[in-house]
Amino acid sequence: MKKYLAICVDDDEEFLGSLKRSLPGRVTPLCQDFAVEFEFVASPQEAQSLVVDSAEQETPPAMLISDQLMPGTNGLDLIEQIKTKQSDIVCVLLTGHAGLEQAKRAINQHLLDQYTTKPIEDMEAFAASIANLLKRHHLFLEERQRTSQLAQTVEQLRASNEKIRAMHAAAEQIAMLSKGLKCVDLDEVVRLVTEEVPRLFEAEFGVLCMKDVRSGSTSQSSLVSRNRCPVDEAFLASRPGAEGFHSAQAPFMLDHVPHPCEALNGRPPGVVIPLQVNEFNSEERERRCAYMCLCRASDAPPMSQDLFLYKAGLIREVLSANLTNAVLYRIALMQSEVDSLTGTYTRRVLEDRLQTEFNRAVRYERPFCIAVVDVDEFKHVNDRFGHATGDQVLRDLADVMQQEMRSTDTLARYGGDEFVWILPETDSASSAAAMERLRNRVASRPASDRPAITVSCGVAEWTGAATDTASDVLRRADAAMYQAKRAGRNRVEVHGKQVACP
Repeated sequence: MKKYLAICVDDDEEFLGSLKRSLPGRVTPLCQDFAVEFEFVASPQEAQSLVVDSAEQETPPAMLISDQLMPGTNGLDLIEQIKTKQSDIVCVLLTGHAGLEQAKRAINQHLLDQYTTKPIEDMEAFAASIANLLKRHHLFLEERQRTSQLAQTVEQLRASNEKIRAMHAAAEQIAMLSKGLKCVDLDEVVRLVTEEVPRLFEAEFGVLCMKDVRSGSTSQSSLVSRNRCPVDEAFLASRPGAEGFHSAQAPFMLDHVPHPCEALNGRPPGVVIPLQVNEFNSEERERRCAYMCLCRASDAPPMSQDLFLYKAGLIREVLSANLTNAVLYRIALMQSEVDSLTGTYTRRVLEDRLQTEFNRAVRYERPFCIAVVDVDEFKHVNDRFGHATGDQVLRDLADVMQQEMRSTDTLARYGGDEFVWILPETDSASSAAAMERLRNRVASRPASDRPAITVSCGVAEWTGAATDTASDVLRRADAAMYQAKRAGRNRVEVHGKQVACP
């Protein structure tokens, strides 16, 4: 089994120790196809030495996780130096909020693969991200090895066979395409595929279609990306026979083009490339119907069909792997941000949004409020009607709140049956009025098919002082919610004030 070395460098010994205790045990079980060995060092010099010493060993350096601020240097300089010796190494930067712009520029320059802010709030999510980067690196190396082996074979036959020379050139083109597709953002991968693949075939029109690509908690019927193709998108999404494209074992040539393609100047030669885009983290591996269709390719010399299909076969492997990675990344990202039960944001997103709103309020001296909403006697609902009914109650409540909130508001599930609502540019009186509308709407909903519920709401406003932190406002809103509970439930309470309720 292939083994890789991951190097972690940080001059903070306590933080480095926490990584040493937590990271290997969480990452290793997620990497089934290869082994990972971790080294934890406290200085950039030790990290550079490890890269040099291990480069020729059986355990090559695959990843560098580096702190940004270290004595005598910084993480980005260290990464740049190591990249000159080991260009394929995956680099992750640990930085504070002050260094985010530098980290983003480094990612755009392909110097950095990912950055994570310190301190690391969710070690499980961080470990999963590290494992995904290692998996991508492993797939990239395997793919490069296959391409290299193919290139060596082609080179041996090149002098005697013009066809092999053309295939070699195609392999090089596709290797360059593969390198550009290392990005894990689905939209960026789709854009690159739609722009670059038609060029490899000198095709005028190109279409990438992916059926049932998930986005968060919803499901899209299709994702269609076109390169100058004038055919209606609805036709492309439901094209006759397209359901069988993805089940084909290899790309195939188009002998003719269907209506309405023909009416819009579509013509052969062309090629259909079936793709395998899988969700490996599903309970059952789900294959998404995906294909790429190209037409109006340039008139080619003899053996052009063989070259077409050869290039298409290589592209099939490259696109399937990269699109799968991008789909999985999007799913993982959405699942980390959206509560799976209610469709509201998670607590992690809430904390980020709350700090952002606090910083904005301080900068522009504008008000904001936090409301905490809690279902009254929710334990009684679960005990009497069952947890399935309790879950439905929470989904219904979340739906009502999302209908009531403004586009600028943020709603998150804080835990159990408690939700937190951030209201920017809003004082306590307006926030209380909004919560009163919510309270009244919930209390007056018909209960024929579900248990009747009420909610208690607590509201707190930022005082306008920089010393009054976002956490302080949240604590006051929580205290106001508990005051509403003590005052009889089905109420709205503003911290420091009282709002009359039925």
